[in-house]
Amino acid sequence: MSSLSWSNTKITLLEYCQKKYFFSYYDWSLKAFSPDLYEISSILRHLKTMEMWMGEKTHRLLSLYLLALKDQMLNHKDPVDVQQLKDQVKTEMELAFAQSQLRDYSKYDPSLRFGLTEHFYGEQVDDQLAPTIEKVFQNLDALIQSKWHERIKSYFSNGLKVYIENPTVPNFEAMKVDLGQVPELSNISLLAAPDFGVVLGEDSFLILDWKSGKEKLDQDDITDQLKIYALKILLNKKRRELGTTNIQVEEIYLPGMQSKG
Repeated sequence: MSSLSWSNTKITLLEYCQKKYFFSYYDWSLKAFSPDLYEISSILRHLKTMEMWMGEKTHRLLSLYLLALKDQMLNHKDPVDVQQLKDQVKTEMELAFAQSQLRDYSKYDPSLRFGLTEHFYGEQVDDQLAPTIEKVFQNLDALIQSKWHERIKSYFSNGLKVYIENPTVPNFEAMKVDLGQVPELSNISLLAAPDFGVVLGEDSFLILDWKSGKEKLDQDDITDQLKIYALKILLNKKRRELGTTNIQVEEIYLPGMQSKG
């Protein structure tokens, strides 16, 4: 029996809409008896709205910047050229937007994983490209101008072990959570990778997760996503309970920079 691959994204989608969950993760089962439905499902599965695209590109730009900042500080290089990084992402977005505008799905390559939902349904969104790109830039600017930026720089300068997710080159093997110590979950493949993490000490950790396009949620408890990140750390240390381990988890809401953890 193959294991069930699980993630916080899948859990959220299943709770939101079971039909969408099926077409997002199990549409391969349609291929044998309904090729046409499978083809359209494959296209729709990889489309994203302008707002989702903005969030994806925010994560990319922040990742590019933080990786460059780390390289600069550890290898004594020139200051990061922020405008160059912005121009790179802007060019990527403009080219992808132009491709999406064509609405040519006759040779759709699912591995490219791009296409805007608005274009697929024939909506006119040309005037939304520039504001969407600007939102991505504003999110980076907000981080650079925040207190977190100086703290992040201190982690680099103090030689702490820092993890920065690269959303364009996901390491699925590294994302796996070792559930060997949890027999009741032995048949589940759980994936988790925070946007930013720091080993502050032998038993002290910090996890940051960027949230774009939304404000801080009015809820007392931390999200399941952050709990899974903390669980991954504990299991890597061969533990199931916190004990003396200190794990600080924070969701950072861009561009307002509110935090919850």
